Amino acid sequence: MLLTRTMACLALLWAVAGGSAHGASLVERKPVAISLDAPPRVETRRSCVLRAKDGAPMTVLSVGATDPAIVVDLRENTEGRTYVVTATLPAGYRTPGDSSGLRPRRPFGGRGGRGPADEDARPPGEDAGPPPDATAGEDAGRYEDSGGPDTPVEILVRTDLADEPLVRIPVRVWAGPLPHDPGWLSRAKAPIGAPVPPVDVDWLPGREPEMPLADCGVTVLVFSAHWCGHCDRHVPVLEKVWKDYAGHGVQFLGVAAAGGNGQGIADAAERWGVDWPLGVDRTFRAVRGFGVVAYPVVFVIGPNGIVEAVHGRRSNAGVGNGLDDLDMELRTELDILLAGGTRADFPDWEKAAELAAATPPAVSTRPAAPTLEVASEHRVTGCKPGASTVFKVPIRNAGLEVLRLLKVSPGEGVTIDPDNVKEVPAGGLAVLRCRVVAPVEPGAFSRRVKIESDAPRNPVAETALSGTVTAE
Repeated sequence: MLLTRTMACLALLWAVAGGSAHGASLVERKPVAISLDAPPRVETRRSCVLRAKDGAPMTVLSVGATDPAIVVDLRENTEGRTYVVTATLPAGYRTPGDSSGLRPRRPFGGRGGRGPADEDARPPGEDAGPPPDATAGEDAGRYEDSGGPDTPVEILVRTDLADEPLVRIPVRVWAGPLPHDPGWLSRAKAPIGAPVPPVDVDWLPGREPEMPLADCGVTVLVFSAHWCGHCDRHVPVLEKVWKDYAGHGVQFLGVAAAGGNGQGIADAAERWGVDWPLGVDRTFRAVRGFGVVAYPVVFVIGPNGIVEAVHGRRSNAGVGNGLDDLDMELRTELDILLAGGTRADFPDWEKAAELAAATPPAVSTRPAAPTLEVASEHRVTGCKPGASTVFKVPIRNAGLEVLRLLKVSPGEGVTIDPDNVKEVPAGGLAVLRCRVVAPVEPGAFSRRVKIESDAPRNPVAETALSGTVTAE
């Protein structure tokens, strides 16, 4: 079931046309991210195809992951045009910081989940300030601590493009906790699958949406309050997602239930660092229409005006504090909606968490120190007499540390590209480009290249650049 959902998600992501939803990139990525619903139970490979937009030439210099536990390989599918990047995730792989297994259950989690003692809940119409216990007692830490997602795991692809020398491919493996109490969501007036209620609010000057909600396409609607301590932690996470998806078919709108002139929420938005459209719900009609009983709450609305998902606030206590889960779940759902999918294609986060609990964490068997791996020979055929031929020599590093190339010594008749990379990422690959001028006489030829590195074992490797000159 989970595998079927994962493949369906990836198939939809393959349908995304023209660029990525994560920034104005010159390089197309299909799919836009490497995503798994749960930690893999066996060693798992996932691939991403890269090509420069408009068919422009592009050379990939190296590939590697920010997490050395992931092994990355590269294949040139169409010379100088299309590349296949393959990531190998070990069995039980989790993102760093979650190696101990299933993350603790969060007291306020799930898709709009709410704990039994939700001090941020208040009847519509009340806006007298923060709840009395917001800064005192055993709950004080929830307001004083700050939290957010860990540094994201990415595949880093270095290219020869002057305007985009580094291409990032996100890697997402969901291993979050089970929702604590999603029951309140079923009683909401705007349940998942229903048309979006009217958003009749007073938009703050200079923060009006560019178009009506019905015409906004994929929309993320954020309900917050200026006195809400949880909003201080959640909104910066949402702001990062907004910046990555802004201008790529996703609209973020903020709604605040407040009286007066709305200056409190305007000040809070400045404190959070967001400038998406922001409206004040002075009549509390939107709050009632969406069934909001706690802050913050996030509604994901599809291009057809249907509520596709709801996300409630997350606890920031303990390892895997829930905010990183919110970041990943939201990005995954937006990717699927942008690819033409619906909530039916979303991963089942609860089932994924159950599978994560039953999957032991990954244990690496790869060497910690860097390794130098180069094939003994690289051969081309059909060389023209006296013509210059480019050999692309893959250098692999199976270790968990970066491999540094100390010296490359070309043999007679070999020229090394001056822009070649100087190191190989952990678990990654770099491409050494060598240029050889073929002999003018027909027949076989061979040249040598010596590579010296800081690998503790077998630090030196030699490879032959061989070919055959054919008569014209």
